[in-house]
Amino acid sequence: MSVAYFRPNKRQNIPGQILLCLLVIYGAFTAAFTHNAEGGPPWIVLDLVNLAIHESGHVIFAPLGMFMGILGGSLMQLIFPAVVVATFYWQKDRYSMGFGIFWFFESLCNLSHYIGDARAQQLQLLNLFTGDPIHDWNWLLTRTHMLRLDRTFEFIFHTLAIFGMAFGIFVMVTAIYGVIVKPKVAQQA
Repeated sequence: MSVAYFRPNKRQNIPGQILLCLLVIYGAFTAAFTHNAEGGPPWIVLDLVNLAIHESGHVIFAPLGMFMGILGGSLMQLIFPAVVVATFYWQKDRYSMGFGIFWFFESLCNLSHYIGDARAQQLQLLNLFTGDPIHDWNWLLTRTHMLRLDRTFEFIFHTLAIFGMAFGIFVMVTAIYGVIVKPKVAQQA
């Protein structure tokens, strides 16, 4: 199934768009308001994609030094969905752009939990190359003397993520609404 399937300019795609929109709303609720059995954030499908992108960011940014190599995972996790948003903006595809906005802020929500875990270090970490994983945000906030602010950063980014995910959903819903309602209004006029 291609992304073109979800484009709002074709009326026959409306059921698929509505289904994806409902799944996004479910994912937003899950990401924003629930925790898994270990007390951490839940895993939804986008988180697995975000994890792969995050880990690739470490490799891509590693040539820029240790600090950028560690920060690169989180940067790439936000850059990738931002590029998706920009791509669909230029293509004037509001529905897909809304999904990209949702993805960006869901990724930020995911990162907010990681940042908030900097002192406690209770999240299970993935390490691809060495035996002992480094908690990115513990390392980064320790080096910048801001470790004591980990929970503050978590709150700020999590709150921003909730509003951003809601905005992404709003863009998707208005794109569907524009396809369903505008033609009916034009026919009545």
